[in-house]
Amino acid sequence: MRGALVVLEGIDQAGKMTQARALQDAVHAGGLGCEVLHYPDYETRIGQLIRGFLLDGVALDTHARAMLFAANRWEKDAQVRAACERNALVCVDRYSASNIVYGLSQGIDEAWLQGLEAGLLPADLTVLVDIAPAESQRRKSQDRDGYERNVQLLEAARARYVRMAERDQWAVVNGEREAAQVSKDLINAVSDRLQTRFPELARLGR
Repeated sequence: MRGALVVLEGIDQAGKMTQARALQDAVHAGGLGCEVLHYPDYETRIGQLIRGFLLDGVALDTHARAMLFAANRWEKDAQVRAACERNALVCVDRYSASNIVYGLSQGIDEAWLQGLEAGLLPADLTVLVDIAPAESQRRKSQDRDGYERNVQLLEAARARYVRMAERDQWAVVNGEREAAQVSKDLINAVSDRLQTRFPELARLGR
């Protein structure tokens, strides 16, 4: 049986990677395999181009940016599928929804954005780690990339994330609390949603 792809979404500095690692530790403690991946992956050729406009100030059209974000997932699609074959869970920090949310927030057509992502391995569960833009800024006040510095973009993205989560029935956790409490709620959400496929998950986080 193929493992489940669990995606953590949320605006910058929501603590998604911290929570992905906490979930991985809990799943391993329960005797199951769990691998953590993240996007953007700056180590790839396409990831280096993404780093250029996010961190180094390289000017690039918003549509071209969206295409690169999607391409970064496509170049690792085989890796994601292989990880799902050898693990019960694969937890990804950002995935297709991130590109759609941020693209919509910059005026790009949703159908066009969805087309870029169509055919990638779909998420089995998406969890929104929700924080306000003010909290994002508080957590990282310096050395912010081009998207992190754009407060209006963060506000628009957060609002779209909340609407998408409600529409598509994602799990939602309040990411503004202590990391341990966020982890508990995340682990419980994963257990509740996926224990039918993996009964071992019922023991986690209780």
